[in-house]
Amino acid sequence: MDEEFHPSWNSQHSFATRTRFKLTVESGEEEEWESLLLSGNDEVEVAVIERNPVADGSLGQDEIAEFIEETAECKPESGVQWLHDFLEQVKTVYAFSICKAATLKLEVMRCMHCDRTCGTR
Repeated sequence: MDEEFHPSWNSQHSFATRTRFKLTVESGEEEEWESLLLSGNDEVEVAVIERNPVADGSLGQDEIAEFIEETAECKPESGVQWLHDFLEQVKTVYAFSICKAATLKLEVMRCMHCDRTCGTR
């Protein structure tokens, strides 16, 4: 699993036309992005995806160390040991943050769907 995930920027148009979403580089370069914005074709921001490489002194390393510390007392011990061994091999941490506008839009759509299917009285 040494391969890094690189969105296919050449197929970005194809992705946008096949789905209702698009990816935009928020920080970094196309091949070495640090964060991406996932938004709807209607420009509503859905999520921010951050890529944190795990290296000495990096945010990714800090996140792994924190997770190992938080799970140290969990059970079963064999599962914890397996998890910690796995985490020590992780090369990149991806963090997903859901945008407030997306959750609001989802709630509105859910209400509209319920009104349409359940009826309002």
